[in-house]
Amino acid sequence: MRSPLTSFVQSAVSRATKFLYRDFFELELSRSSKAIRNTFLQKSKAKAIDALKAELQKHPDVGVISEGVFDKSSESDKINFSINVVDSEDNMARAIPLFSISVLIYKVLTNGSIDSIAVIIEFPILRDVYIVEKSRGGVYLKSDSSSFSLKLKTSAFTVPDLIINDSDVVLEDAYEARKFGSISYALCMLASGKVDIVLPKEVNQHFFAIINFFVSEKLCHIISEEPMILSNGNSTIKI
Repeated sequence: MRSPLTSFVQSAVSRATKFLYRDFFELELSRSSKAIRNTFLQKSKAKAIDALKAELQKHPDVGVISEGVFDKSSESDKINFSINVVDSEDNMARAIPLFSISVLIYKVLTNGSIDSIAVIIEFPILRDVYIVEKSRGGVYLKSDSSSFSLKLKTSAFTVPDLIINDSDVVLEDAYEARKFGSISYALCMLASGKVDIVLPKEVNQHFFAIINFFVSEKLCHIISEEPMILSNGNSTIKI
């Protein structure tokens, strides 16, 4: 059973970003120029960020709500949220459904360190949610029903950052592997055992904290930091 805090955040994400489903299909049907599509996307993203912050502010113990930058000045008894809205702008602009809204819930301990509590990653078009709670591991939940889903939907678009599905990989060949636009999709596929190795690119503070949280929950392993290489433990890699 999910905690009340996790349920609150999942509901907040769903309410705040429900309109993205409509906006996505407007982009899919649009024949506008790339510049016009990107302008539409940025307005849609800004609206989602404002709406999500407004929903999270309703929590009685809310502390800091930030976009990927952790504020260690928050009081230790406060609940803080690091958010990332539309982790792959390119995918959404091109009407590819592999993008997410992610929220990392954390507290700031008295020594100034970050204590991650849970991560909610929602894929608004796929209608899937991946939730990881501290000491509970990860689970998929269908956002439009009460039943659990064993995996994210896949389609002809199943191509996030970088994934490899071979048991023995030579790094110099890895960059010829399947490319996805979404680091969150890649991480969820890795954690669920659907892919074996992920080479994420341009990991910001938000996703670096999520990766470390996944590692602490034994959902993946960091086998190299430069370049960053993540494994689910089922593969070996030659560097």
